Amino acid sequence: MRSAQQGACVVLRMAGHLVSGTVVTAEAKILTTVVLNARPLHLVLDLTEVSSIDSDGVNLLAKARFAVRAARGTLYLVAPDDSPAARTLRRGVMSSSLRRAEDLPAILAAPDPDSAPEPDSAPEPDAEVGTGRQE
Repeated sequence: MRSAQQGACVVLRMAGHLVSGTVVTAEAKILTTVVLNARPLHLVLDLTEVSSIDSDGVNLLAKARFAVRAARGTLYLVAPDDSPAARTLRRGVMSSSLRRAEDLPAILAAPDPDSAPEPDSAPEPDAEVGTGRQE
């Protein structure tokens, strides 16, 4: 796993298998990154070169999302549509709760990461909704 600062984002490039035998090392690197980097953290996990993911790998991504959110950060995944990572994520419930992009430039070219809404957050209600006034 390689780490690099690119703009406002910290990018962790993962390669190989993200399975039960490898997740411990990957988890340690992700948690170290979450703890040691400045806030707000915008962490990108680049899964482009990941050749397989099992349930332990998917659980690791859920833990990473939780850790980054607890640190008031944002987690992005890079997984091209035809990659094993994207296929695995589409089958699970994580696809609706994680930000995924086709490639790294798509994330880095986005407007300020702080202004983007979380994928599972609801839009702000209109000011007049729920006021109790009758028309």
